[in-house]
Amino acid sequence: MAQLILYGLPLGWLTLLLLVRYRSRKVVRIRTRSARALDRISTACRDLGWRAEAVGEEDTSVCADLSWTSSRRTPCLPTRAWNRLGGSRCFEDKRILGEVLSSSVIEESKDGPGGLDRRPRHLECVSIGSPDDFETWWARPNVTKRVWVLKDALANGGCGLWFIDREASSDRDFALQVIRGKSEAGFTLQEYLPGRPLLWQGRKFHFRVGGVVTATGRAYLHRTAFVHPANKDFVDDPIALKDPGVHVTNLCVNLGLNDPSRFVGEIREDLPTDRPNLWPRMLQLWGDVVSTCFKLMKVQRSALDFEYIGLDMIANDEGEVFLIEANCPPALASATGYAHANAMHDEILFDLFRYLVLPPLLTEMDDQATAAVDQHRGGWFACPTTVQQDQLVYTGDYRKAQASCELALMMHLNRLRKNRTKNVL
Repeated sequence: MAQLILYGLPLGWLTLLLLVRYRSRKVVRIRTRSARALDRISTACRDLGWRAEAVGEEDTSVCADLSWTSSRRTPCLPTRAWNRLGGSRCFEDKRILGEVLSSSVIEESKDGPGGLDRRPRHLECVSIGSPDDFETWWARPNVTKRVWVLKDALANGGCGLWFIDREASSDRDFALQVIRGKSEAGFTLQEYLPGRPLLWQGRKFHFRVGGVVTATGRAYLHRTAFVHPANKDFVDDPIALKDPGVHVTNLCVNLGLNDPSRFVGEIREDLPTDRPNLWPRMLQLWGDVVSTCFKLMKVQRSALDFEYIGLDMIANDEGEVFLIEANCPPALASATGYAHANAMHDEILFDLFRYLVLPPLLTEMDDQATAAVDQHRGGWFACPTTVQQDQLVYTGDYRKAQASCELALMMHLNRLRKNRTKNVL
């Protein structure tokens, strides 16, 4: 008995000490319904010497340190950092994004030269809110481009996508039928692509690139990207527009086409290495888009908030890169279920939390965490932007920030549409 007491007491004290030390470890409270996001956040926290702890999804009594949601209708529960920016509809809504980019120029930065007449590289877009808008556009004699893509402004996954040949009257009738069916958000007409598309083994393709924009107006791209090729070899003939296997590069569409043997899956590329001529242009493109949209997003909830976005980019054989659309937020796992694709999603997510999201959050929570903020950002590369920090406002209330950004956006779009009407008249 004496030996048990002799050896048992120190062991008990050691156990108690370890337990107290474990419980006193720095804790990051996480609110999310995504098991995948929680796993990546937890791993990133451990890497920084902190412990992630899940809090109730609807518990308003707890202020989470980081909230991650994939739904825009989630209540605005108390949180320090959130993966939502006020006014991010400017990125997600295809019609609005096209209008904003078409009307804006990049202003000169205080930190360096910038062309005052330089517009973001984007595919020409025409806003379609009614059949009359389409009829007016169709009747224009100065439209030189033959092939266009009609898109439902808020559709995703390859839905709400139709190719239009201006020289085919049947396409005009078809487009009017689609528009009369009415989309709540309206439509956008997007030019097909200036020049001939860059091909992957003879097929048209697009890049899916991970992008981030922060509430401080900073923009980032991740170096690893998916190449999504079409299912069939490219044919430069408008007649082939009716064959989605030739022109559609959307992953979900190509998975469902009749010939699965033609589907090549998701190809991983390291953009700085595999596309050294395109990578600097991609960084410039995303920086320009963020600089333009942030003119309408100057009011935010907190400087710690951010938006993770899946960017679809396409290049032509002359080395020009264009933004097709932005997905807010993108899927966190592969639609194919391929192990290598899911591993890449996890890698990007880990880098997002480890290098971009957690360091400023932990620094605010604990001054000792300043060592976590360094120049290394994993696979994320900073994009050049011209957002002026002294013009940004943080309200502490997401609803106020969202309302302010929506007002700025609506006023801007109303001016654009009035000017367009005057020009037509």
